[in-house]
Amino acid sequence: MHSFRNCIGISILALVAGSVTCPAAQAGQSSSHGPAPFSEFDQDGSGYVNEQEFNTTRGQRMAARAAEGKQMRGAASAPAFADIDTDGDGLLSPDELSAAQKAHMEQMRKGRHKGEHKGKNKSN
Repeated sequence: MHSFRNCIGISILALVAGSVTCPAAQAGQSSSHGPAPFSEFDQDGSGYVNEQEFNTTRGQRMAARAAEGKQMRGAASAPAFADIDTDGDGLLSPDELSAAQKAHMEQMRKGRHKGEHKGKNKSN
């Protein structure tokens, strides 16, 4: 009977922990960490992202990170809509957005590694 109670207690704890730790997932929102999926930007479901959708989504994600007290590394170097719209049609395709996100993440990784040894004594 004791092991049955433990099993029930663990099951209840797992349910509660799952509901507490994932409020963004429960609300149908993606995390503000990492690149947003194309579907989050494509607010009207057209299959493309216009400049207003892009700027609105980016602003919402930055506000969410700020509200969480998280750093916004890379925000200053984030590409503008026109930089991502490589074909110049005024709309972002999934491929254009994905390529820009990957390029920006790579740029951030390289920047992080450049300053890796700053202020450290290499003789230690």
